[in-house]
Amino acid sequence: MNRTILFSMALLLLTPLGLTVAADEAPERPKPRPEPKPEKTAEIELPWTVEDIRKGWGKGVSFLLDVESGTDRGWMRWEAENITEKGFDEVEIQCKNDSAPHFGKPRPRTWDKHLGSLKEELAGAVKSKGEVEVPYGKFECDIYTITKSEGTQKVALSARVPGMVVMMELEGERGEKPHLERYTLRSIDAPVCQAPWNFDKIAENFKAGTKTVYAGKSSQGDARIEYHVDASDIKGMTFTATESQGGGEPKKAEPATTSWDGYLRYFVPPRYDTKTSEEKIKTPAGEFECVVFAHSTESEGGKASQKVWLAKNEPGLMVRCEVEQQFGDKKMFYNMELTEFVKGK
Repeated sequence: MNRTILFSMALLLLTPLGLTVAADEAPERPKPRPEPKPEKTAEIELPWTVEDIRKGWGKGVSFLLDVESGTDRGWMRWEAENITEKGFDEVEIQCKNDSAPHFGKPRPRTWDKHLGSLKEELAGAVKSKGEVEVPYGKFECDIYTITKSEGTQKVALSARVPGMVVMMELEGERGEKPHLERYTLRSIDAPVCQAPWNFDKIAENFKAGTKTVYAGKSSQGDARIEYHVDASDIKGMTFTATESQGGGEPKKAEPATTSWDGYLRYFVPPRYDTKTSEEKIKTPAGEFECVVFAHSTESEGGKASQKVWLAKNEPGLMVRCEVEQQFGDKKMFYNMELTEFVKGK
């Protein structure tokens, strides 16, 4: 997947070479020519400022985009954290077709570079307004259309999504065949902690037939929650959840499909305001060596905490989870602990 059109167009700097020529007589000095005045181009106006982006991103943000490039399909997650007045740290996770995701390394990026690259990319665009629908929803957008040698490029930006595209596509030809490259926004989340396993290891451990059972306790009472994996592969799984409250009749939900990226985001906390440790714990399902994430946050009028134990040697397995929330005088909690784990075949 080519990311050259996603905020990272490199500048090609051509430096003329000076040649020294030996001669019997100095050549006649040429008459100076007036330097041409640069053509004035309209300044590209974006629907947000740096301050808008910083406010919208908070302590960190993770954008998930569906990617289509010819016959290839996949997704890309672009994340920003350590956000300051000068810039932020960015990282990419890319997944193409049925391959395992590729995790890029964090790298610093300034606001001047971030917005400057985008403005350069949009130079000469014809701007219009319209509604754009993507998996994340419908947005009123500024739509920039640029004609390039590769084809026609469209970029949709919305004031509701500061700092990121809602949709971007390049339609042209590759050889003599039509070619379409498209990025569409699927979700906006927080950057989460890195789980102790890769997606391919989770797929191996959570084969069809895998069953996990949890005992739940909450402010509303006790519960039993069972998850059954109906099918799985390198991309994700289809599962069925069955829940019973307070010993009542079990209620079976419709089968649901999720990617492994989405599955981990059900229980792995944000990277910011999170402490990481290791602990060996004993549960009704056995003893497990765990990586432990403890997250806490406060906002005006409330505070929340989340602590999760992930089995180091059982990819994909959450062993325990404790969540607490307080808004004013109202307190709520929800805990889950593993009571049974049966592997599929």
